[in-house]
Amino acid sequence: MPLTKKVFKIAGWIVGGIAGLYLLLLLIAGIYINSQKKQVIAYITTELSARFSGKVSISDLDISVWKNFPSISFRLNGFLLVDSIYNKPLVAAETLSSSFGLLRLLSRTKTVENIFIENGIFHMFTDSTGYSNQYLLEMRKPADTVKRAGAGNSISIEAVRIKNMVITVEDKVKEKEISFVINELTARIEPDGDSLQIRMSEKITMKKGLGFDLSKGAFLENQVLSGTWSIQYHAAAKTISFRESKIQINKHLFELGGQFCFEKINPRFRIEFSTKQVPYTNARAILSRHIRKKLDLVNVSEPLDASGTIEGSLLPAREPAININWHTRNTTVLTNAIQLAHSSFTGNFMNTVDPNADHVDSNSRISLSSFSAEWNGIPFTANNTSLTNLDSPRLQFHILSNSKLSDLDDKLALQDIVFKNGEADFNLWFNGPVGDGKSILNEMEGTMAIKNASITYVPRSFNFTNCNGMVALYKDSLNMKGFTCNYQDNKFEVDLRGTNIRRKFAGGDNSQPTVIDCFVRSPFVNLDDFTTLFGQKKKRGSGKRPSGSFAAASRTIDAMLENSTIGLNIQAAGLKHNNLKATNLQATVRFEEQYWELSNIFLNIAGGSISTSGRVVLAPNSIHDAQFNIKIDDTDVKKLLFAFDNFGQDALTHENLRGRFSTVASLRVGINSSGKLVPASLKGTMNFRLKQAVLQNFEPLNNLKSFVFKNRDMQNVQFAELKDKFIINGEDIFINRMEIQSSAFRLFLEGNYGTAKRNTDLLIQVPLSNLNDNSFTATDEPLNKGIKAKTGASVWLRAVNREDGKVKLKLTISKKLKSKN
Repeated sequence: MPLTKKVFKIAGWIVGGIAGLYLLLLLIAGIYINSQKKQVIAYITTELSARFSGKVSISDLDISVWKNFPSISFRLNGFLLVDSIYNKPLVAAETLSSSFGLLRLLSRTKTVENIFIENGIFHMFTDSTGYSNQYLLEMRKPADTVKRAGAGNSISIEAVRIKNMVITVEDKVKEKEISFVINELTARIEPDGDSLQIRMSEKITMKKGLGFDLSKGAFLENQVLSGTWSIQYHAAAKTISFRESKIQINKHLFELGGQFCFEKINPRFRIEFSTKQVPYTNARAILSRHIRKKLDLVNVSEPLDASGTIEGSLLPAREPAININWHTRNTTVLTNAIQLAHSSFTGNFMNTVDPNADHVDSNSRISLSSFSAEWNGIPFTANNTSLTNLDSPRLQFHILSNSKLSDLDDKLALQDIVFKNGEADFNLWFNGPVGDGKSILNEMEGTMAIKNASITYVPRSFNFTNCNGMVALYKDSLNMKGFTCNYQDNKFEVDLRGTNIRRKFAGGDNSQPTVIDCFVRSPFVNLDDFTTLFGQKKKRGSGKRPSGSFAAASRTIDAMLENSTIGLNIQAAGLKHNNLKATNLQATVRFEEQYWELSNIFLNIAGGSISTSGRVVLAPNSIHDAQFNIKIDDTDVKKLLFAFDNFGQDALTHENLRGRFSTVASLRVGINSSGKLVPASLKGTMNFRLKQAVLQNFEPLNNLKSFVFKNRDMQNVQFAELKDKFIINGEDIFINRMEIQSSAFRLFLEGNYGTAKRNTDLLIQVPLSNLNDNSFTATDEPLNKGIKAKTGASVWLRAVNREDGKVKLKLTISKKLKSKN
């Protein structure tokens, strides 16, 4: 035990002696350095100036052996390293302090425990002439060539701390600038072979940020970064790399990785990032001003998951390659044109569409995939959506949607069309330029499959039901094929083709008319159901207005329906209108804004046929003016008169006349709002033939018996072919001289017949040869002799209206008639 105590006592004296010696050395060093401060400052300044190419200056030096005991601490005040041309500092610090152990500093591996820089700047620049102060970072070799004692020994720095230091790296030639403020930074440095492992915690306020092309702004501009970095520095490879670094940007967590390579031949960098649930505004703020401006066109309400890379060259005029991916669910997407609710999609932005081209806007693309959303309550999905070439943006998308037609009606609120029951499947696509202020709806192409719909055409109150078929909309055409619908008891199959629609109504090009051709097939058409065609057009109530995103398309459709030329081509197996019943209807009608053009209208009626052409000039709140060229071929005149309501007269009706009737007529007539002819307005000419004619129970012939032919059968008179030219002027029909050769008499007729029971003035020549009863037998067929044939002596009668309107006959010696005009 006494020996053990003695050993400990001796050891204590030794340790105490060493400690005392160390304290003595610290005290002596402190006293010496402080007493030689000016010389030390001059020495440090000289040594640093010799090792750096610039000018070094130090305002003051503080040494303390007790502040960080047992280490020695020193502090340089007013440290400057400036270039020789502009005399601007590359490095400036209000204070630069450090501490080190005296023994470790004397060892072969010299270790500096820490370096603390406070209130400083680091400004590396290249001016517009190419001059750069970067040379200040290159260390010179000592002036003497003799190897100094301890030369080649390394200095190790264990920790670095920086507070309030402005970092700026700018290049006027390359139009690049990186600038930020290190608010707080603490780094631990550990050697690892030929590299350094740096564990760094920081809070940085970006000023300019990462400006790779100042004309387009900088990345991370005005953002605040805080977090921990894991950095590896390879001196030989001249690279700084970092990975899996947890960084908060504006208080949102990001995971960053990347590398900066400072090779002279190919200096480059790469930054990778990923984050979860970042607000769209935060994600957008990270990007450059130029990209932000493009993305400002869109706003997304809910956070996104995002990841991406930014990589490129550090050489002049080289834009970095950017590739950013994002994903979000159940969000709202807002643009100037539309609002998309319940949106879920995956997106990508890249400026390397062509990997061999420059990374500029014209080589950029924003693409969306797996896109689903609701547009004003209408659900849809979109595939392959992209916006390419951000200099002259070109949009491409493909949309699929199923919608109730009533929902679509709420959005469009068209003036002429009302969608009621039913639904529609949309298959829409667009591939074209954007940004010219026109609604994309006006430029889309696609198809719309309508199922079990009810559609009302408001101006004519046509309510079409059970509508089914496909509508196809292309660049400037509209097509429908095999579209079926019902209107009351009418069933239709419709093919449709429209041209020059958008060019006129969306583009304002009036050089060509918009024509919509409808090809309609039907087993039966009841024209009585379409009398509203002649009435005043109706308008939809003013209560509904199209929603904002649909307004432009709604105006285009309304204008198209209101102002287009509509060509209607009809084929119907059967036709009915009042008493008229016909078959094999074939008609072509062109509906212009102010008139209807009728051409190639044909139908079989009364055992024969009618073909016509003409025009109906519309007159709002008045009588429409119609002009027709009509050809009637070999019809049953009884059925024809019945079908056309005896053409508005009751003198000679379907109850009196039989025979086969043909005519070629040119007529002009008024049509009222109910679609009925106005007899008083009828004008024109009619060349007719009536074969196999039989006149039954015709009162004027019975009146003729008061003068002649008292013993003849006037109840059932057969005629030879009747033919003549009638000139029609309203309620008056002028009959040119006409031969009437019958089974009961022969006479010649000319003059005016008033269908309104007035203005009748008919001159009747009855040859006296009629008195020979042997000339008229029931077995002989009447034969015409011609209006210029010799008649011999004749009796002249005049037919005029009595006061009650009935026609009376009287003998006359005057052969003068009223003018046919």
